[in-house]
Amino acid sequence: MKTGLIGGSVLALVASTVAVIGGGAPAAATVSYESPPSVQIGWTDAAAPDQAHDASGSANLPIGTWTDDAGVTHTTRVYATYDLSAFAGREVYGGTLRVQEKGVGDCADQATELWRTTAVDATPTWADAPAETGLLGSADTGATCPAAYTYDVSDALADATADGEQSITFEIRVRVDVEADPGYFRSVYWFDGLTFSMEYDTAPAVDDEVLVNGGFACAQQAPYPTIWSTLLQARVLDADGDRLSTDYAVWPIGDPEARTTYTATNTASGRIGAVTVPGTDLVSGGTYAWQARANDGTENSAWSPVCHFTWDDAEPSAPTVTSLTYPTSADVTAPVGELAGFTLSGEGDPDVAGFAYSWTGTGGSACAYSGEYGQLVCPDPFGYAGRVRADVPGGTATVRLTPEGSRFYVRSVDAAGNVSAEVTTVIVVPDSDPTITVTNGDPRWNEPIEVRLAPAAGVTGVTEYEVKADDGGTETIPAEADGTAAYRWTTTSTTWTHLRVRSHSASGFVSTEASYDHYLDIATGPGVTSDVYLPQEQGSFGGAGVPGTFTFTPPLGWTEVDSYEYSFDIIDTPVSVPAGADGTATITWTPDHAGYYGVDVYATRADGGVEHTYYEFSVAE
Repeated sequence: MKTGLIGGSVLALVASTVAVIGGGAPAAATVSYESPPSVQIGWTDAAAPDQAHDASGSANLPIGTWTDDAGVTHTTRVYATYDLSAFAGREVYGGTLRVQEKGVGDCADQATELWRTTAVDATPTWADAPAETGLLGSADTGATCPAAYTYDVSDALADATADGEQSITFEIRVRVDVEADPGYFRSVYWFDGLTFSMEYDTAPAVDDEVLVNGGFACAQQAPYPTIWSTLLQARVLDADGDRLSTDYAVWPIGDPEARTTYTATNTASGRIGAVTVPGTDLVSGGTYAWQARANDGTENSAWSPVCHFTWDDAEPSAPTVTSLTYPTSADVTAPVGELAGFTLSGEGDPDVAGFAYSWTGTGGSACAYSGEYGQLVCPDPFGYAGRVRADVPGGTATVRLTPEGSRFYVRSVDAAGNVSAEVTTVIVVPDSDPTITVTNGDPRWNEPIEVRLAPAAGVTGVTEYEVKADDGGTETIPAEADGTAAYRWTTTSTTWTHLRVRSHSASGFVSTEASYDHYLDIATGPGVTSDVYLPQEQGSFGGAGVPGTFTFTPPLGWTEVDSYEYSFDIIDTPVSVPAGADGTATITWTPDHAGYYGVDVYATRADGGVEHTYYEFSVAE
């Protein structure tokens, strides 16, 4: 008996044991940094209490008391508001506001303060300034002047985001008791004088729509899938793009205290985190519940919904196979044109849910990592070709199909998709090739070839033929009432042509393949024929003074000819004649004496290609 998780009890297992499974390092504790956009940046002036001054151009931002060129004294404070709306739902861990000084009244005097105020959505006026809600920090005289100061605003940000605030406003001013002293005046550099940065993390999430166990989708309600693979998968998400780890908690159904956690590491956001639960931690036939959560090194997601599966790794018993139509002994005459029928039996083994069968070997699982996010996808064990369910568990199934060989392979299949050892049945299958008869003479290049197709003796009910000529695609042509059919094609080969044919019967029977192959005339020169002076091997024809025509045709494989050049006997001067639109030329010639003759013919293309033929004939006395 296997030990592990068993419904209602725990054997050799401590609850909440953690096993790390998967490649790479676990997710590191990490946070992200971002500079939120500003809503407003500007300053107020006691000398113009009803006027707001937005930051603009290359003007530095004044803080404290100063006198302009006209002798007017000003006391000013700077306000900066930042948009926090993008951080809703995120965990904010901290933030800073860096202030870069540009001008000073007296380096020895420094009393600048940073305050949080009630939020504004536009630069305020001195008379209508927002209320100060808390001092966030003070700047002391430093070693450099002008200086840069970085204020920790983490607490203010935590309060603002916790309260659901959409923005936060900061005030930069000189301490009130010395605010009227020009020695404490400071200005903030217009270019990069204010730099606001937030430290945050977005909690990861599990995509509840992509939870997979053993290649099958999560089932929250019975009936639960029975699986043979212990692979658990969940798609994990992180808006910050962090690498994630994924915890998978597994327990026997009805015993949530017997909970074991397995962890996948280093998963990219949007992809699948996966663990394989060790088979030693499960019991074949047991039903289990599980759920997943993601971790980015800083935060955990919520747990996913609870999924369920039944695990089965037991191999069913091998089937028995009985041939219904074809004999298994060569001493018995085999039928022609019949479907092969087989009865497959589980012999009463209740673990046998059906069967896998094939003429070439049944192979293994059809599961594949073909999901959109890399998840394993398994079809129903009986949801594709070559699978059939038994009539009852351990029962039988009958299949009828075209024989594609003499060996028929069968395995038993259980509800999880486990398969038994393979059983091979050898049957006697006679040839059923249709006949192919050429009806228009020997095939020639670039000329139609006509054939008549007829079923093999004993094959009845033929409705169509599947044909494939040369290297073209497969065609289907209908049969006539007597089961025959005519087919025509033109070969494009200059050397040989071939045809492959199968007949299809109304019963679903498909014959074995018939083939026709013919090597063509491989002569490469132009063709020469004559109405009077036939080739020498056929005898002597015509006579002195008897004219005859000679027709020149294109060399095999040529689709165009520019001209022909010919000469009768080697002493004659060659004569050129243009080819017609069909690529041929015809000339008339009259012999002046009896005896042996020969004509040299050269075919010429416009691109300069040339082919030669020597035609021999005899002139009668």
